[in-house]
Amino acid sequence: NPGYAASRWNKVLFYARERKKEEAYAIVQDGLTQSSVYLDGLNTFARFLATTDDSNVRDPQTAELLARRGCELTHYFNPYFLDTLAAACAARGRYFEACQLASRALTIALSLGNEELEREITGRLKRYKSNKPYAERS
Repeated sequence: NPGYAASRWNKVLFYARERKKEEAYAIVQDGLTQSSVYLDGLNTFARFLATTDDSNVRDPQTAELLARRGCELTHYFNPYFLDTLAAACAARGRYFEACQLASRALTIALSLGNEELEREITGRLKRYKSNKPYAERS
């Protein structure tokens, strides 16, 4: 049920923003065991953990695990998951890998004609090439 999955991931984001990591992780772990994973929610949560400027919530290691799982589920052809995985790697100081992943995401975004995503990834890729992570304001 897509509506149920969406509400679960919204709850995860709510808990994450409220600094209730344990509650958020419990829902994530349960969600990953379900036969259908709500990919947008998975990516949104992974991206939030990788890029939030709130050091009490930021968790690049878990973000990387979740984003990598999303990449596996989409056979590394989803530019959004690749972009999130790149952000998580950069947040962990692995800029070379972040550049490779962001470049792949950029290539796919270009092939899809997604100009907005192309611009966003290009900006992040420049940061990674300068050994800087990407962070979003909470």
